[in-house]
Amino acid sequence: MNLQDQGTTETQGGPQPTDGPKILIVDDSRPLRHVLRNWIKSTFPDHVILEAESGEEAIDLAGQWQPALILMDIGLPKINGLEATRLIKQEKSPKSKIVIVTLYEGPHYQTLATDAGADGFVPKSRLLTHLIPTLQDLLGDNGKETPS
Repeated sequence: MNLQDQGTTETQGGPQPTDGPKILIVDDSRPLRHVLRNWIKSTFPDHVILEAESGEEAIDLAGQWQPALILMDIGLPKINGLEATRLIKQEKSPKSKIVIVTLYEGPHYQTLATDAGADGFVPKSRLLTHLIPTLQDLLGDNGKETPS
């Protein structure tokens, strides 16, 4: 499990998220997780960012931390993102909002994501224009940037 440097504290059990709403980023690409973590943290500074690189790890972290929002890739090793979404929504963290963030585009994948229980779908080709507005919509007032 990786935790954002800011927003974590050391405890006897190792690094733990501090108080605050949590966002879990699930992708097997470490560089993409790093970019997403920094971008999301700059947009939602009050949120604690958690990371997972597999569906199994995502399921465990969702059950443990009950994140407000989860960004889930489809193409994950062992348990894919659609199955992980289904298990999280049904068993581990039903209140978490899950956004599928994937290379796979097209209505077929959007239907599969919806059927698995996802609350949003953003193709990676549209991250720059669609991700932050989708997250703001799903997080409500708690997730919106404060005007400067």
